[in-house]
Order: sequence, then structure tokens, then C-alpha cells
Amino acid sequence: MPDINENIESPFELKVSFSKVLNYYEKLVENEDEFIAAKARRILKTAESYPELRRGFSDTNILKEREKEISIILQDSFSPVLTNNEIKTVSVPFHNLIFNSSERFKNILEIAGDNFELQIKNMPEDDRYIIACNIILSFCYGYNLNFKRPFFYEIPDANGIIHYYKILYNADFCEIIPTEIAPKITQDDYDNLLDNFENIALWKEKFPPNSYIFKGFVISNIFDVTDDQSISNIKSSLIGEDKDKDESFMQGFNEIFRSLLGINDIKVGFSIYNQEENVFERVYGIGMKSFLLNNSESASCADALCSWSYNRLLNENKYFSVSDVDKVFKKAKGRAPHITALYEQGVKSAIFAPIANENGLLGIIEIVSNKPQVLNSINANKLIDVMPYIVSAVERSKNEEENLIEAIIQQECTSIHPSVSWKFRSAAKQFLIDKQRFGNNATFKNISFNKVYPLFGQIDVKGSSESRNNATKKDLILSNRIFV
Repeated sequence: MPDINENIESPFELKVSFSKVLNYYEKLVENEDEFIAAKARRILKTAESYPELRRGFSDTNILKEREKEISIILQDSFSPVLTNNEIKTVSVPFHNLIFNSSERFKNILEIAGDNFELQIKNMPEDDRYIIACNIILSFCYGYNLNFKRPFFYEIPDANGIIHYYKILYNADFCEIIPTEIAPKITQDDYDNLLDNFENIALWKEKFPPNSYIFKGFVISNIFDVTDDQSISNIKSSLIGEDKDKDESFMQGFNEIFRSLLGINDIKVGFSIYNQEENVFERVYGIGMKSFLLNNSESASCADALCSWSYNRLLNENKYFSVSDVDKVFKKAKGRAPHITALYEQGVKSAIFAPIANENGLLGIIEIVSNKPQVLNSINANKLIDVMPYIVSAVERSKNEEENLIEAIIQQECTSIHPSVSWKFRSAAKQFLIDKQRFGNNATFKNISFNKVYPLFGQIDVKGSSESRNNATKKDLILSNRIFV
């Protein structure tokens, strides 16, 4: 690609230029500090033999030919002392072309592999054009639309774990110049554009392709925000609807936790706590797994945990980790059911974290790995920042389940007495589980009670006896008035 403007539709005609930074060094020549002044003179002398560095160019071959001179001009922005620490690049806006970068950025790309293509992930093509137009409105017309969005790179490391890098642009060394084909933007045009962000045709009419010259370069300061972005991704995943029907949900959830913990070899499972029966239950849904329950549908909490872990999760609502399952399994000699369950599944290290609110335990999130010591009490602390979102999601899920259970009981049953509601709620809950497993083939099971006898025969429609008694009372009062 000899010309950086090829195959790109933009209001900008891009030209790499070092004019503004060289103007800055012209001022530094008069600096009282002789070291600074001498350095400025050296940089200006380097550039004076190559006028295209000031004039501007779009031919990428010049970038290669003048690589040494460009590196000298940008030396203050890319300190050799910090090059292995800072993640920094020089480029032109909205373009994957990078022509100067710190050593750390080069290493990150090298580790990502030859097949990796660097792209800004959260910038759709139409938005790219409109964002460029907004920059023009600010630079050339003084309209401050405050259209600042965070942009990110997603780059894998050597283990295939995705890292998120936030990009902050420094545009001090660029200028935007209208060409002869650039329509002048009026107040009416501006007012019209404010209400038409998605009307790409209107933006292209007011800012035709290549109607403005971008001259200069931008410095990208890049920061690893993997932890923050992973937490945001967990929050977004938990907000989504129909998680139990989405085959990719758990796969994506596992990937997010891998990025958060920086460990490629982990899986995430869940078990729900049924307070009424004091049991752990499986979460039904595609891809859902419980490493605590293994192949069981449910288990008594006392049977699933040893006394210490029972107290830790149910009473203290605190997490615990098992950094070496094999070692603990040998030591426990069968007295720790949860360790046995992990051992039988080939798990080598694990974290169990309680999903709890002010009312107590709601469930358990289980994070496991088939490698020992990669999960431990130290990296378990990273869960502190994500647990509030998981708690909110489970609370919402439980409320939705309660509403569904009530709706099913009202649809499938007559009014029921509170003393037997547990039986109907249990049947309704099983019906929901069967719906997830068997779809429309699920049926609401018949409910019966063995050896149950009515004491007074009042087993007809709920409340009818009370209504009849009130009616009789009113009749007696009315009769008394008549015969008095």
C-alpha cells in the first residue's frame, strides 16, 4: 500500500508531516539551556535535507526511507529510558498504519503472532467517518461536541489470553486544512447535524471525502486496562437476557475470567443455594456446569462440604481456595466431599466464592483449573471487584424465577392453602427445569398427598366457606329486623 489514502473513505486526505514539531524545535534553539538548544539544532539539521518531512507526504515508502530521521525527530516523545515500559505509537488517525513505536508495543505485537491484525475494536466504519467530521467541526469551526469515546485494542498474549488496551490520542502535532471542495459549515448545517448522527449521507454531503487535509501525526498513549475491561465485560454479560439459552454465554464468560485472572486454563461453574431445603442445586442451561455437584442434580450442603468449608461459605460468606487439590485429597482421606468431587473431575486447583447478599447465601461461583497452584488465595482477591455484579444478577434471576413460579401455579392450579404451597412451588420449579431440558414436551406433574384427611370438610374453593358464613350472618341480621 504505497499511499495511505488508498481504499479508505474519509473526509481527510492524510499527510504525514513533522512541521509542527519542527516549529517547536525552532523555538528551542534559543533556549538558555545549551544542551536543549544543541539538541534542537541537531534535530532541525537532520530534517532540513528532506523537505518532504515538513511539507507532508502520503507515500509509505518515504516512511521506510526516512525511518532513521523520523526516529531522531521523535526522540523526545520516545525516551530510550522508558521504551521498554511505555506502550506508545505514532500514527495517523483512524488508520492501522504505525510508523514509530516503543519497544514494549513492538514486543506485544510480536508475541501476538504474525497472523494477528491490529484493529481498533469498537469503531464501526460509518462511525469512523462521522468521528472524523466531528474532529473537523472542533478544529476548524470551534464547535465542541464532546464526542469522546474510549477506543481499545484487543491483543492476545503468548498463552492466547486477550488483553485490552485503551488508546489515548495526543493531537498536538497535527493541523486540519479545508480544501477548495470543502463546503463551509453554517450554523444551520451544524443544527441539522446535531439531530442526524446516523445519517451518514448527510455527513458526507457536508464533509465530502478528501475535502480536508490532515497534516501531521498523532501520538497514541496506550494502557493495559485488562482488569477494568474484564469487569465491564462481566457486568455486560450478566445484564444480557436469556443467558440460559445462549450457547456462547458460558464460553464467553470463561474467556472473560481468563482475562481477569490472566490464566488461560480455567473454567467457571455455578451452584445455587436452596435455603428452604439447605441444598445446593445445579443451574440449568446450555453449557452450565457445577464442579461442586459433579454429576449430581443437587446435594445437601452438609454432604457436599466439610464442616470448615460449610461454615466458611454458608455462615461467614467468605471465599476459600484450594491451590493443590491432589495434596489436600490425600490429606483429607475422604473426609472432604468437595475435594473428592474436584479430584474425580481432574481439577488441580480451585476457588469457591459465595454469592451472598445481606440476607445470606444465594449460590456459589466455582473457578477451577487442571493445573495446580494457578488458582490460590492471592489471585482470588481479584473476584472482590466482580462479585457485586454477580450478586445482582443472581438476585434478579431469583426474582424472575419467583414470578414465573407464581404464574405457573396460577395457570396450572386453583387457589391453594399456604400450608401446602411448598408442594406446588416445588412442582412449578421442576416444571421450569423440565422446560429448559425438554422444551414444549415438559408437563406439569400431578400433585397428591398421601394419608392427608380434612378436619372439617372445608376443602372446596378457597374462601367459599367464609363467604357463606358472612352471608348467613347478614341473613340473620335482616330476619331479626323484619320480625322485630
